[in-house]
Amino acid sequence: MVLGGSAGAVVAKLSSSNSQPASPTVNNPGVTATPTDIQGILSKVEPAVVDIQTSGTVTQGGLFGGTQQFQGAGTGMIMTSNGEVLTNNHVIANASTIKVQLFNQTKLYNASIVGTDPAHDVAVIKIQGVSNLPTVTFGKSSSLQVGDSVVAVGNALALQGLPTVTQGIVSGLHRSITTSSNGIASGSTTLADMIQTDAPINPGNSGGPLVNSAGQVIGMNTAIIASTGSEPAQNIGFAEAIDSVLPAVKQIEAHPNSGTTPATGGKAFLGVSIENLTPQIAAQLGLPSSLNGALIVDVVPGSPAGGTGLTAGSVITKVDNTTISSASQLVTAIQQKKPGDRVTIYWTNSNGSGSAIVTLGSAPTA
Repeated sequence: MVLGGSAGAVVAKLSSSNSQPASPTVNNPGVTATPTDIQGILSKVEPAVVDIQTSGTVTQGGLFGGTQQFQGAGTGMIMTSNGEVLTNNHVIANASTIKVQLFNQTKLYNASIVGTDPAHDVAVIKIQGVSNLPTVTFGKSSSLQVGDSVVAVGNALALQGLPTVTQGIVSGLHRSITTSSNGIASGSTTLADMIQTDAPINPGNSGGPLVNSAGQVIGMNTAIIASTGSEPAQNIGFAEAIDSVLPAVKQIEAHPNSGTTPATGGKAFLGVSIENLTPQIAAQLGLPSSLNGALIVDVVPGSPAGGTGLTAGSVITKVDNTTISSASQLVTAIQQKKPGDRVTIYWTNSNGSGSAIVTLGSAPTA
């Protein structure tokens, strides 16, 4: 399945409904929540879920371009009793004002940006003038299994009143998706190690918790697939695995920066769109079914990867001395580098094996 950022892209960001577009605790996998348990789950997480309302201006190109005002809505999770809130970067991107509404309250509080990591679509904001707030409990997404029951909570469609609650299961694990922001592919962000769920997720849910049957946060709702070109998709949503989110949060808190990525020098850019290689796809490509790696589905023209011999259908198996067994491992390997770094890429395709030394570029801005 190819998730792209071009026309007809299947991944839609759940940000704001813009006119433009704690120490972790071990979760309890495999415990199936029944409908009568939902209230118990909500009692543990819902008081720490907040509505986020944003406004600002954005510059758009094209025939009807120019500076336009927007208002948006998203969701956040309170991490500390003094008001630090975890959410998606795309919820608060370009916002000049951020307002937060606490659970079961009507008052709007001002919030400021502590820091952001756009490459991981993570942001931390701080509610002003609050104390003694309830907080979420983080579980371990590494303990999840396909079929585990989950509940999504958030400010879906910015509906008034209490948060929207939906129930489903973990439909897949370790997915890599591409959204229309900065990242590995041109003008996009590749997010790895995503949790796929059939719990209904809607615009405004972004930044909200995906929780297990113990009421622990194991993911942050981030994106949905609305269609695959001409075919509509149903109940395919994605949450960032909390085990991947928390390291980014630690970096933000260690280097608060009021709205810029904590990393300096930009993000490294290879210029490929990728997905996991399965035995079925390997067989279709005439490759060994035992082969592991990141399958290239597209190479960006003019990118660092463009002049190497890498083509769609090639499988990247190694970066320098790091073995690549999945798309998420390639994303991690590239994100650990800096623009200008020289790396050796190893690959296999139907013509055999190859390698090339590549000088990484800088990730293009959206």
